[in-house]
Amino acid sequence: MMKIAPEAPARTPERGGKDLNLDLMRALAAFLVLSVHFFLNNGFYAQEVLGRRMLLMTMMRMGFMTCVPLFLVLSGYLCLKKSLSGRYYLGVVRIVLTYALCSVVCLGVRLWRGEAIGLTDAARMFLGYSAAPYAWYIEMYLGLFLLIPFLNLIWRGLSTRRGHLALIATMLALTTVPVVINFRYSIAPDWWMGIYPLLYYFLGAYFATYQPRPRWYWLMLGLAAAVVLGGTMMYVLSLGGVFQWLPLSDWYGPTTVLSTCLLFLLVRQIPVERWPRWAQWLVRKGSELSLGIYLLSWCFDSWLYPILTERVPNMLDRLPFYILIVPAVYLCSALASQGVEWMRRGITLGLDRIFPRLGLK
Repeated sequence: MMKIAPEAPARTPERGGKDLNLDLMRALAAFLVLSVHFFLNNGFYAQEVLGRRMLLMTMMRMGFMTCVPLFLVLSGYLCLKKSLSGRYYLGVVRIVLTYALCSVVCLGVRLWRGEAIGLTDAARMFLGYSAAPYAWYIEMYLGLFLLIPFLNLIWRGLSTRRGHLALIATMLALTTVPVVINFRYSIAPDWWMGIYPLLYYFLGAYFATYQPRPRWYWLMLGLAAAVVLGGTMMYVLSLGGVFQWLPLSDWYGPTTVLSTCLLFLLVRQIPVERWPRWAQWLVRKGSELSLGIYLLSWCFDSWLYPILTERVPNMLDRLPFYILIVPAVYLCSALASQGVEWMRRGITLGLDRIFPRLGLK
């Protein structure tokens, strides 16, 4: 069982140096993305929801939905000190370059498999964030990236814990509370549910500002309870039919918000600095390559899952292969992402030589 250091001193990003716990969080979030895609690609959403194995898979799926929220909470935790400046906005170059290079790889895979894609089609797909099929996250995150300096002004302007809690409560009221209130009848306004990235950003800002450290065993119990509750609810609501993709099961669902917060606080307390050097290296490498892993995983999903579905016709029998196929996709995506990262660094180095004042390295 994973050991936790409940009395370890709180680590904040302002103290300098790399925080291995945050690296672990980012690497874990990428793995959870691939885990959610296991259900997207293995026929889960077309299967009748009935029986113990479907109950287990529904719980797993709900637990894995913390993937994108973890990335967003990390943004709030790490970017709270960012301010409005040209230097800040140059940071978008790394994101755009990674997306562009991953898109080229994905388009190359599509062409190799026989898809007819012309230059106009490729340009349209790139600008529409569909060249890499999982790139919707880039479209969302670029908007958040542009807003971060202004979000930080809001956070600093409130200045007190009560003000910060009021802001988070407002975000919850706009995004998560309508999910519960409108379960049967549309009562609460739900137009703003789509701003859930701001909720997670401010939750990360809260964790960075106040460094809450609940006992690790309460975090584990709470996390397990939230996952079981969320999975059971969706199982009951979907029973006898296919999985119902309701707001309760989405990023802004109450059990997903709770699970994300508990998982974030739990991972913060893992004594990663005591792990062997090779394990720490893997954590840092998984963090460094996480965006590329996310974007490039489609290349390997579209290769491995057709093999799985062909050789294991019954969807319920595919569950044990999770422990093989998701790590395999993660490893292959990491290797491909390393190649993309080397290319990105080469391009960045070239731009720095041409425009030395940019300081893109």
